[in-house]
Amino acid sequence: MKLGRRRKKDGECPVVVVSGKPGAGKTTWCKRNMQPGDVIYDMDALGAAIGNFAEHPRPLDIVDLLLHWREMLLIRAQNGMLERRVYVIVANKDDADTIASGNALLFERVHIN
Repeated sequence: MKLGRRRKKDGECPVVVVSGKPGAGKTTWCKRNMQPGDVIYDMDALGAAIGNFAEHPRPLDIVDLLLHWREMLLIRAQNGMLERRVYVIVANKDDADTIASGNALLFERVHIN
């Protein structure tokens, strides 16, 4: 068994799209619900990790890069290439609807008020 990895349970949605206004507690909710080996995709945290890009507005080339990473993560989930659950954090409810509309069996939606 490799450390830091877990297999999804049968019937478990591989992607949880978590939406809510800034400061609503999306990241906190994800951290409370994730299991060891799960992944949180948080554009703010990733922007801060690769440079000083956590604040808005971000340069368009950085936004494109971060959205490309999210798209690749979602494609891998849709193709069954992930052995772990992924939490995708978005502030805009319309973005969450767009992401989750692809396949209801693959995406679970959570909105934090």
